[in-house]
Amino acid sequence: VFTTQHYDATPEGQVYYLFTDSWAVAQGLVNWLGKWQQDDYKIRMKDMWGREFWQKIWDALRTRMIQVHHVDAHMANDTETARWNDEVDRQAHIRTTTVDTGEQAGLSQWAHEKAGHAGREATWAWAAAHRILIPQMAIEQVIANCPVCQLLEQAKVFQTPLGKVKRGLRGGEVWQIDFIGPLPEHKHQRYVCVAVDIYSSTMGIK
Repeated sequence: VFTTQHYDATPEGQVYYLFTDSWAVAQGLVNWLGKWQQDDYKIRMKDMWGREFWQKIWDALRTRMIQVHHVDAHMANDTETARWNDEVDRQAHIRTTTVDTGEQAGLSQWAHEKAGHAGREATWAWAAAHRILIPQMAIEQVIANCPVCQLLEQAKVFQTPLGKVKRGLRGGEVWQIDFIGPLPEHKHQRYVCVAVDIYSSTMGIK
């Protein structure tokens, strides 16, 4: 929506008219750009998506005036805003581009967070659903360096394993042991060790 080529060609001191059918972009330009600049283009300590895009607009406002107009998408009426919107739609096109390593890492991190830190396959599936092609190697690198995933991996170690305790073939072969507590202190002890013979259900407490 922001055609930098046309903007750079606009002489200083003249008004640059920007038409967009994106409500989010219009609100960002009119209401949020100053706040983002004060916060160094970060939201909750994370760099904004398209940071260079917003930085360029902010720098441009020092020498030129920009008027932002929001128009409804694909307007049928023959108005000036409708003609500009049609011109933007005509010039817009999809092309394949090469993404450098730094941008791949940023895209992978973004997709990984949007996928809820659910792992490599979930991250790749989320990116593919949004037509973002990210190499598996880039995703694996992001996951390996993700502090949230590292904490989740550590938490798995402390989870109680699910399933059944194997039943012994004879008494005293397999025991299930657990600790109960903390309890009111008695002789400097606050925990009770309980052992149950899986075969005979004989229980011992100490």
